Amino acid sequence: MVEINPVAKTEMKELSALNGGEKVGKVPVVVLQKADGSTELLKESSDIIDHLVAAQGATSAGDAQEQARWREWVDDRWVRVVTVNIYRTLGESLQTFEYMTSLGKFSALEKFYVRYGGGLLMFMVAKKMRGKYKIAEEKGSDPRTALYAAAAEWTEALAGRPFLGGDAPGLADLGVYGVLQAVRGMDTFTELLETDESMAAWYGRMGECVGAPSRLTPDGVSAGANIPRLADLFYRTRV
Repeated sequence: MVEINPVAKTEMKELSALNGGEKVGKVPVVVLQKADGSTELLKESSDIIDHLVAAQGATSAGDAQEQARWREWVDDRWVRVVTVNIYRTLGESLQTFEYMTSLGKFSALEKFYVRYGGGLLMFMVAKKMRGKYKIAEEKGSDPRTALYAAAAEWTEALAGRPFLGGDAPGLADLGVYGVLQAVRGMDTFTELLETDESMAAWYGRMGECVGAPSRLTPDGVSAGANIPRLADLFYRTRV
């Protein structure tokens, strides 16, 4: 695993050769080493998951069409609403980048640069996202309203089921859960689960199924540390 500087992204430059010379501008990215010695570059969380599921000969729980529709919703709506919310104010934007730098290996100077440079940049980008994706675009409106509405849309889709996959989580459940895990402990996360009991209950059930968070390191998996997926939210706003 290679940690990516969320502002400079210098670690991404060598991937362009595996992408037909085209610049790779966001994470997650997986480079697969095939049995014949060739390599394959996979981009986008959904594509990576699909490849891994297919390689294991597994299928998602739940109705295939329903799962596909809601996985698209995760990419097109949910992740954008959450992104706008974690950068809603300058304070929350700085909070987000403070979390990023606490997980990565940064020097004191790099931490300062990433936290304040990235925090200010994404605060401004999030404002543009509100108009582009029609998220609390009216003057004076609060992005939290869009967040709570999106969460309600999701829990209503469960229609009384424990998960969208039925008795077990489907890939859409994992998509929604993964985005929440990326912002775990932040104001956006805390206020959402305090406000929406149905979402909090579903999140709790997901936690019981998925298990304790782990952090992937070059030496293996370290239990008890959250996987730093915030960079995924950051780069989604840059394309």
